[in-house]
Amino acid sequence: MGMPSKFRLRRQLYLPRSLKEIYLYPVIVCSLVTLLCLAFQVWSFPRYISFRDIGQVLESRLQSGSEGMQLCDHNLTKHPTADKLQPVLNATPKHLDMLSQYVVEGGAWSPPNCLSKYRVNLIVAYRNRQAQLDTFLHYFHRFLMRQEIDYRIIIVEQNRENLFNRGKLFNIGFREMEQRYPAHCYVFHDVDLIATNLNNVYACSNQPRHMSSALDAYQFQVPYARNFGGVVALTRHQFQRVNGYSNSFYGWGGEDDEFYFRVRRHSPIIRFENAIAQYMTLNHSHEKPNAAREDTLRNGRYEYLTDGLSSLNYSLLTFQLKPLYTWMLVAV
Repeated sequence: MGMPSKFRLRRQLYLPRSLKEIYLYPVIVCSLVTLLCLAFQVWSFPRYISFRDIGQVLESRLQSGSEGMQLCDHNLTKHPTADKLQPVLNATPKHLDMLSQYVVEGGAWSPPNCLSKYRVNLIVAYRNRQAQLDTFLHYFHRFLMRQEIDYRIIIVEQNRENLFNRGKLFNIGFREMEQRYPAHCYVFHDVDLIATNLNNVYACSNQPRHMSSALDAYQFQVPYARNFGGVVALTRHQFQRVNGYSNSFYGWGGEDDEFYFRVRRHSPIIRFENAIAQYMTLNHSHEKPNAAREDTLRNGRYEYLTDGLSSLNYSLLTFQLKPLYTWMLVAV
C-alpha cells in the first residue's frame, strides 16, 4: 500500500534536502569568515624589513644639498657593522661629564662635518629611575653619534601626584618640542631599554615603526603580533594624524596597545628583522598593573579622535636645558 501523498511530500521536502541545507551552509559561511579573518591578520600585522631594505624605507628630513652642506654618508644604512657598544650599568657623574664636552646643552648633537639626513627628538617618559636614566644617557649619546643622527634627548618627568601616565607624557613631550625644538622624526622611548645593535638606525620610516620588537625578556621574539610598546618611531605627520597617544591610561599597561589600533587605522606598521631590533632590558621593579586598562582600551577604539593631542591638559612645572638632556617636569 503506497504512502499518502502528503507524507511523501513532507519527506521529500524536509528529510534529505533540508539536512544538507542545515549543515552545509553554516560550514561554508564559517569557512569564508575564517578565511577573511586570516586575510585581515596577514594584512594588518607588521611586516619585517631586512637590512638591505633599510635605506629605502628611512625618511630623510631634507633633499640632497638643500641646506648648502654635504650630506653625511650614513654608512650604517648601507653596510652592516659588527661593532658593539657596551652599556655602563652603573654610570657615574664622571662618565656623564666626559660626554658633556661633545653634547650641546639640552642634550642635542649633530655631526660637525656633514649634514645629517635624520633629525630626531628622542622622548623618554620618566619618573624615579635615576640609575637607569644615567645608564640610558651615557649609552645613547654614544650610540646616536655613531649613527650620524642630528638628535636631542628629552626627558619628560611626571610629578608624584597621580599614577604614571606614559602616553600623556609622550604627548606633552611632542607638543612642547614642536613649539621649541621641532624635528622631522620622533622616537618615543622607555628608559629601561637599550638597543644592542648599531645597525638599528634611530630614524623614522615611511610607515610607523616598532623599533624594540626583539627584547631579551621575550627571548628576542615579539610577545604578540600587535605589540607596539617599548620604543616606536613616527614622523611628525604620522603622529599628528593619529592624534597622539590616549591621555586616559593611568598606571601600567594598555596605552601601547591602544596606540597600535590608532596607528593601524591609517597605516601599516613595520619592524626591522629580529637580528637588528634587539634590546636589553635594564632591571627594575615592576609597576602595579592598571586594573581598568581593558575597559579603557575597549573604549579608546571609538574615542581616538577626541582623546589625545586634541584634548591634552597639563601643567608644565619646569623646563630646563640640562647638560645631557632637555628636562621638563609636568603635572598631569
